[in-house]
Amino acid sequence: MICEDKNASVKRIAATAVKQKHAADGASQSVSVLDSTVHHQFEMMARQIPEEPAVILPELPNEERPAASLTYGELNRRAEILCWQLVEIGVKPDQVVAIFMDRSLEMIVALLGVLKAGAAYLPLDPAYPVEKLSFMMKDTDAKCLITQSHLLESFSDHNAHVLCLDRDWGANITKIFSSAHHDLRHTGEKAIIYYTSGSTGTPKGVIIPHRGVLRLVIDAGYATFDRDCRMLQIASISFDAATFEIWGALLNGGRLILFPYNGIPDPLDLDYVINKNMVTTMLLTTSLFNAVIDIVPEALQNVRELLTGGEAASMEHVKKAIKLLPQTQLINAYGPTENSTITTCYRIPKDLNCELNSIPIGSPINYTDLYILNEYMQPVPAGEIGELYIGGDGLAIGYLNRPELTEERFVSNPFEKETRLYKTGDLVRCLPGNQIEYMGRIDDQIKISGFRIEPGEIESVLRKHETVRDAAVIVYTDKAGSKYLVGYVTAAPGQ
Repeated sequence: MICEDKNASVKRIAATAVKQKHAADGASQSVSVLDSTVHHQFEMMARQIPEEPAVILPELPNEERPAASLTYGELNRRAEILCWQLVEIGVKPDQVVAIFMDRSLEMIVALLGVLKAGAAYLPLDPAYPVEKLSFMMKDTDAKCLITQSHLLESFSDHNAHVLCLDRDWGANITKIFSSAHHDLRHTGEKAIIYYTSGSTGTPKGVIIPHRGVLRLVIDAGYATFDRDCRMLQIASISFDAATFEIWGALLNGGRLILFPYNGIPDPLDLDYVINKNMVTTMLLTTSLFNAVIDIVPEALQNVRELLTGGEAASMEHVKKAIKLLPQTQLINAYGPTENSTITTCYRIPKDLNCELNSIPIGSPINYTDLYILNEYMQPVPAGEIGELYIGGDGLAIGYLNRPELTEERFVSNPFEKETRLYKTGDLVRCLPGNQIEYMGRIDDQIKISGFRIEPGEIESVLRKHETVRDAAVIVYTDKAGSKYLVGYVTAAPGQ
């Protein structure tokens, strides 16, 4: 992390602990891991623990459907079959395959199978409007859509080849190839395409590379990923928090527990699933964390590590959680999609400093560099506010089909040649102890329930209505601290 010391010209604070370790110890295994791929790391894990549970879909209370699961070996074999189905229909490395599925065992098979085929997956939330889904399919030129039979009629506005995993499973496959037949040199660099809100009214696709995913969950440091980890998968497939959940468990030999309900989780349902399945690790958006702490805090009493983020943490709710959850390590996480989900973390101490104005967002996770710069891209004095720039192995490749925007936001690093920095637009300052405090935005971008929202995108849609002349969208915060979007319009002449 770089900021200017008041008593020196430029003070360079530990960029990342991992980089220091590599410099001291020489070549490290972790360096080669980042040059691998997500599916290759999973395949190695599947060879080590083929009979261990990988993914579990719990039963629902008062319903007859039993729990279902896949071992590491079973998941690997099913994904291998899908991989060769995709290859057979012509999917090539770095092409895009869309995943339009409810949370299920088959959804995890689909994600892994697409990566095995060398392609990138485009996660599509079935709750999205059809117009947005159609735009994303067209923008990515997705060659194939993997879905489920009950979702077929809800989205047909595309020209992609359709595979229904519950209908076309293994069709026309006469031979299953083993993972050893994959040549990593022919695997595409792209892993995932996530769409975020755009200020011009057009969503933009962020291209996440394999390196970004691996840097997030391998040798992570900020959280414990191991074979005892029981991770709850609760985020929408289209939300980048799903990357942390899914691959954090599966690339480290843990168990992935799929939240068996669709839509916004109810705190009482969370309580049932978490304790019934002995969840150890999870990530909640700030707003959902606040709701759980207010309604059913005992749901989290056995969680080993609880990450929260997406919005500024509530000091009131954090203090309450510290008191009620003595066995739980709270971690405040921050990070834009453009840096593969998580950039900084703050492990909240049990003796939290009551004099703090806000909960810090912490320090950079492994393989991450931070720079706090002024408008001239010069380091600001310690303790003063500047814009946060991010570098390191988590950076996205850029924005899909948006070269001008990519050039504008992913800029050359003036402190390290031939590297890039992501210009976040977030205002921060460096606190004593090298902890970062979030101070706001330099533009109108907002976050609600963990989702990044550009009011301009909503205003653009409102203005398209024939009765509207102009529109403005703002955030309203109620007395409880909950945020809502409020739109204002002026009528067109004659309306």
